[in-house]
Amino acid sequence: MTQTRVIVGLAETASAGPTLAWAMRQAGRSGAELVVIRAGVGKSTALGTLSRGGIRALELVDPALARAVGAARLALGAERVSIVVDRDPPGPVLVRLARPEDLIVVGAPETPGWWARASTTYHVATRASCPVIVVHSTGPAGRAPVVVGLDGSPASRSAIEIGFVFASAHGLPLVAAIGAGAVNDPPAAAAAEIEPWHLKYPEVPVTTAVLTGTPAEALRRLGTDATLLVVGATGTGLARLGSVTRDLIERAPCPVAIVH
Repeated sequence: MTQTRVIVGLAETASAGPTLAWAMRQAGRSGAELVVIRAGVGKSTALGTLSRGGIRALELVDPALARAVGAARLALGAERVSIVVDRDPPGPVLVRLARPEDLIVVGAPETPGWWARASTTYHVATRASCPVIVVHSTGPAGRAPVVVGLDGSPASRSAIEIGFVFASAHGLPLVAAIGAGAVNDPPAAAAAEIEPWHLKYPEVPVTTAVLTGTPAEALRRLGTDATLLVVGATGTGLARLGSVTRDLIERAPCPVAIVH
């Protein structure tokens, strides 16, 4: 799957800078259009300001973000960067604008636990029709691998595709991570799942990691030295994200891709 647009949702938080930087790099590497969303604009903002749209509206609503987006337009080309300023809450705006072939990029929840469940991040992760990247940090430099969590589900197989596409585009190795108790022969099961995609992307070096301990803790350990963690989500509701996915949304040490 190749994303045609990278849609990044930004707000006046400390995570806005790393989130925009990650989205810019992905758009630059993939050749996709970058769509910057600044939603949840207060009622006090004049309707006339929003009606102009684009960079002028963003300059009035959020000058610091406008400067950062201006730098993105210089780096990628103004024709590849579009801006949406909206009064509606960020989560619904991002879900409404995204298409299945897009990629949504958002920051991690500012507070873990139940308070996080009402965040924009969770709203998007449980409802978006496309993969969602949750940016905790920009991740380690160099050729740190892409780690894909395997569990045999359809969502897991979709995660493998995203993992290989990302690893190939960025020239990175891939680690297929599978639980020790998931099947009788974890390495063989992992090899069977990844073989079709490895044949399609033979340039991607692949290794297998058998997870010990709880899956969430094991994936967080792998994520310490990863560029990206990719996990599947089995449904669209909060309860169906699964405890592992929820843990990584809130506590992963690197960006996390959530794939339905």
